[in-house]
Amino acid sequence: MPLKKKTTSKKVTPPKTTPKKHPKGRGPQTKDSVSKYDRARNPGPMAPKGLSLSIPWEIQVQIKRKTPRLNRAAFVSRAEAILFDLERPAPHGIRSRGMKPFPPPEVRQLSVSFIGDKEMHLLNRAYRGKDKPTDVLSFAALEGLTARELSAPGVELALGDLVISLDTAVIQAKRYRWSESEEILRLLIHGILHLLGYDHERVAPREAQLMRRVERRLFKRHRGLAGTLLTGGRKSSSLRS
Repeated sequence: MPLKKKTTSKKVTPPKTTPKKHPKGRGPQTKDSVSKYDRARNPGPMAPKGLSLSIPWEIQVQIKRKTPRLNRAAFVSRAEAILFDLERPAPHGIRSRGMKPFPPPEVRQLSVSFIGDKEMHLLNRAYRGKDKPTDVLSFAALEGLTARELSAPGVELALGDLVISLDTAVIQAKRYRWSESEEILRLLIHGILHLLGYDHERVAPREAQLMRRVERRLFKRHRGLAGTLLTGGRKSSSLRS
């Protein structure tokens, strides 16, 4: 559920970049040796026509619940790939007319915390007034900011914070008859969409349908790699409607 959160901005100095040197006796990497998301982030001369440079995201992950075991590196990679897909138009992403605006390039920070139901219960009661745990909470950092504030030069802003309950994710995975890693992927997508302004509650049916449609597209696009999010994640073939 989307929740407002105060944000602070700070001036940042762009990192200095130096050209990479090829190992002695070798030429540049071939197309097959570089993943599509590496090419998307740093397209270079081999980038598909029309694919612009994507600025890497800084994604912080905090794990307070140790089971199921999360593959941190795979999760960060998947979260960044989802954000890239929302930012770029087809065929390199899913961006199309009618979707919510994507934040400016200055916004490149996301925080994700994994907790248990006990802590989630407290957060859900404090921020939403509901005396029970939930699956994911979204604390949007960009709500209420003007376009001028977002586009100010030298300012780096955060997209927001996601809090995911691994206990509830395990329960819902059994209910929906798919893997725990697939449910975590769904909650990640769901939470990111809330941070971007999508909603399915307290909105017109058309707005709710838009969020569901975008969520399903992203889930279908990334589901094949959901098993990498957890160590020993199992595969499943069902899809929640």
